[in-house]
Amino acid sequence: MARLDEVELVSLSAQVLRHLAGSPYECSSLALLGGGSANFVYRGALVSPLPSGAETVIVKHTTGFLACSLDFKIDVSRCDVEAIMLDAVEGLPFKTPRLLFFDRENKTQVHEDFPAARTLEPLLVSPKTSRTLATAIGRDLGVCLRSFHDWASGPVGSNLAGDIECNEPMRQLKFQTTYKTFIGVLERFPGVVDGYREVLEEVQAMAVEEFARQPSAEDGPSWGVVHGDYWAGNILLIDPPTSDASNNLLIIDWELSQYGHRAYDLGKMFGDLCEKRFLDESECVAWVIEGFVEGYGELDEELAFRTAIHTGTQFIHWCIRRPPNAKLLATPDRITDAMKLGRDFIVKGWTKDREWFNGTTLGPLFGFKPL
Repeated sequence: MARLDEVELVSLSAQVLRHLAGSPYECSSLALLGGGSANFVYRGALVSPLPSGAETVIVKHTTGFLACSLDFKIDVSRCDVEAIMLDAVEGLPFKTPRLLFFDRENKTQVHEDFPAARTLEPLLVSPKTSRTLATAIGRDLGVCLRSFHDWASGPVGSNLAGDIECNEPMRQLKFQTTYKTFIGVLERFPGVVDGYREVLEEVQAMAVEEFARQPSAEDGPSWGVVHGDYWAGNILLIDPPTSDASNNLLIIDWELSQYGHRAYDLGKMFGDLCEKRFLDESECVAWVIEGFVEGYGELDEELAFRTAIHTGTQFIHWCIRRPPNAKLLATPDRITDAMKLGRDFIVKGWTKDREWFNGTTLGPLFGFKPL
């Protein structure tokens, strides 16, 4: 995948610095941070400290292509959506970076910096993560998401879908990277689709209707604005985690927030966790899922089965995610087994085969003990 070269990166950084010049967030330098694929994210050294004493900020610059791929065009309106969302969710009972400044014309946001924050992911694949800690992390992840979903269904949050215009460009991106393509992904693996095509196509047809759906006064509790990208890579730990206190989680990257089904957030997280369980052989994932369901609260069967379906589509795509010429994340046989598992999550969720999930990683969704 073609990226900006070093000269182009230096030029872009200089351009962003010029955009901030003369503002309270003028920076003397920008350090490009790794980890993001969609935007150019920097830690900026402020020319003058903020009244809070902060000497650095996070600067997020959005372009019409992915930061990781010049060839992948993507709508810049996602930047406007994130700014709206960060303003809207400030003050809710979970932490998000405060939006300090937004240059709408140049698509540059300035966020509060948490210099000591670190990604949650290493804890989820570490053999040293205890059951107590993993369950506590999962519980906090579930509590945060439930509080957001409940708020988004309330009087204030329910207006958000209109404010962000449902974020149609990102809705279509989510559809393209999940339901539109998952059957084609499975077809790359001989025999995986055989005998299941009819059900898989029914799921795909359902998704076509869902992603065209618009907000309605008749929406039930499973519909509303969702985070859209709720996975471990977008959860940071502000302080070192402990097993006897609530973990200090910071939820970032709200640009994919959109009108949709709650299962999109749940399945996004569980798809990521299932990848870590299956490909990284992480033992603690089952405990994280157990804690998550406890924190989020009981799911009715409709939401549980929809979550299983979305988990399957996410899992299928995550297991093959890599640059075109990079090696597979596991052996071909192991990847094929992953495709079969993702397929089964979808099929068993669609046919509402609750007992099948007993003994699987997703068992806690249906009240079963974790695997």
